[in-house]
Amino acid sequence: MSDMNRTDRVRPGTLLVGLHITKCAGTTLASHVKSHLPAKAWYLCSAFRDTQMSSCLEFFERSNFDALRFIFGHYIHESIFSAFGEREIFLFTGMRAPVDRAVSEYFQICRVRARAGLLPISVDEFFAIRKDTMCREILRAFPSLAQGMKGSLAAKAIQICQMFDLIYETQTFSTSVSPLLKLVSLDAGELKNQNTRDSKNASAGADIEKAIRERAPQYFDQDHELFEFLKPHFGRLHPFRGEYGNKSAYRKRKEIELRAIENGLYKFAEHLARHFVADYRNLGQLTELDELLTRKQVWVKLLLEKRMLLTQQPK
Repeated sequence: MSDMNRTDRVRPGTLLVGLHITKCAGTTLASHVKSHLPAKAWYLCSAFRDTQMSSCLEFFERSNFDALRFIFGHYIHESIFSAFGEREIFLFTGMRAPVDRAVSEYFQICRVRARAGLLPISVDEFFAIRKDTMCREILRAFPSLAQGMKGSLAAKAIQICQMFDLIYETQTFSTSVSPLLKLVSLDAGELKNQNTRDSKNASAGADIEKAIRERAPQYFDQDHELFEFLKPHFGRLHPFRGEYGNKSAYRKRKEIELRAIENGLYKFAEHLARHFVADYRNLGQLTELDELLTRKQVWVKLLLEKRMLLTQQPK
């Protein structure tokens, strides 16, 4: 772990770090960035198996951290502040009207289960495992912030969101995400929707969608409170900069940014590893993961052997 911790902490330029909240147009944004920036400039910490299948480098397999300009995914974690030490971080996320997002999340879960050869879940099963998803994903990304806060789920998420530098919204996506894309010299006019339900599936699931819409408000009331609070601020750069200087979330972010957590990279790696394995498990591909890890172990072993051999020989 010591080699990982010795990675240079000072990075040139602003690094865009985004939390991809489930079913909030994140796949569309990620695909746009992937299509227009070189691979060395972005890292996506979501859909890890898809990343492997696309032959993209994982975060800790990269040699050039300085080239990164955009990190985005479901599994952003507060340890990334420590991992990048003194480099300026621009923090962003996206939101969606809670009931619309709940409907989309249900069908996304069913698609993932189908890829794993599993049957769809019922509406009852969905509500048993999903409640106030936007709030919970925000708190998951910033556990030490959440731990020190008091109040409801929405109150905590609202405090944390006040440290973000931009929050886009799906209803006005191309407009509200435009200031973010300009920071990496991209045009929002070329955005193409990704990971959406086609009309055939939408029609087939009409009864299920109706049932979810009728019941969702009672299961996503905290998400609704969060969304309504943030609504006037969507698409604005640094929307709370003048308002939150004394708020606990902002102070906590500055503490995380300024302190040098010696094992910050390790903590981020540990966080990603857990979700990496879970992604393969959820897709029913653990055997494939085992084969991948075996190949990685063999490769690292060979590299270490050759390094030792060659460094003992004169040039």
